[in-house]
Amino acid sequence: LKQTWDRANQVAHALNAHGIEVGDRIGSFMWNNYRHLELYQGLPSMGTVLHTLNIRLSSTDLEYIINHAGDRVIFADEDLLPLLEPLWGKIPCVELLVICRNGESGESSFENQVDYEDFIAGHPTEYDWPEIDENSPMGLCYTSGTTGKPKGAMITHRNMVAMIQGLSRMIPFNQKDSLVSALPLCHIA
Repeated sequence: LKQTWDRANQVAHALNAHGIEVGDRIGSFMWNNYRHLELYQGLPSMGTVLHTLNIRLSSTDLEYIINHAGDRVIFADEDLLPLLEPLWGKIPCVELLVICRNGESGESSFENQVDYEDFIAGHPTEYDWPEIDENSPMGLCYTSGTTGKPKGAMITHRNMVAMIQGLSRMIPFNQKDSLVSALPLCHIA
């Protein structure tokens, strides 16, 4: 857990150095993995909104969702890059693509891209976290658009605490326990 938390701090520093501020939306186009977990910890803690993009949506829906949300940065696993490739030039809000490589040599034609490990390298493992109002947004999810254009649902910090409290009534755990979601992370932000 300490390594994950340290790296979440580095992610926050790297995004801050890129000019990302409280309230900005950051997209993730990733599988369930340790880097996605680092985003889940770091982004809401620094006051940004983690926008989990569903990897199973069409290019048309993804284009609409990314532009509607105004994602400034997208983190993407390298093996998913072919699904994003048709969007370049159609999502002007995206300033940076952070590629999460696992040795598969995934490449992209996106103009401004960086490797995840290079992006966070050298940044401190302690971040001066801002005070975040409990009603501030922390996550953003969209429907799959089966009844028209996809619709977004913003989750606040308070909403998340309420969900965890409800869960604790069904599964006995306390403040000393750690929880890891087994669902695709694009469904639970």
